[in-house]
Amino acid sequence: MIAGSIAVAIPAARAETQGSTAQSRDGSTFEMVECLKAKGAEWDKRMNAAYQQALKDAADGPREQLRTAQRLWIQYHDANCLYYDLGEGPSPGSTPANACTA
Repeated sequence: MIAGSIAVAIPAARAETQGSTAQSRDGSTFEMVECLKAKGAEWDKRMNAAYQQALKDAADGPREQLRTAQRLWIQYHDANCLYYDLGEGPSPGSTPANACTA
């Protein structure tokens, strides 16, 4: 049920936030990073709403498992972004590094 709530929210959010192909290819690196920040903020809001709904819909046991999984994912995300911040990964203009700009 929890995975279903989030799985349903993702395709709907993706369809609503897709820009034109030309838009995503035009512009400077700065403009692309700014666009990624804005899109990241949109996705963050949508994912937070889906997560809150999943927590609300879950029974006590699965709710705690979902919270644990989310906390572990945040630890992974923060460690991964630190890797890029330290200059160990691809350049900041690359796609993996941009996941940390939002």
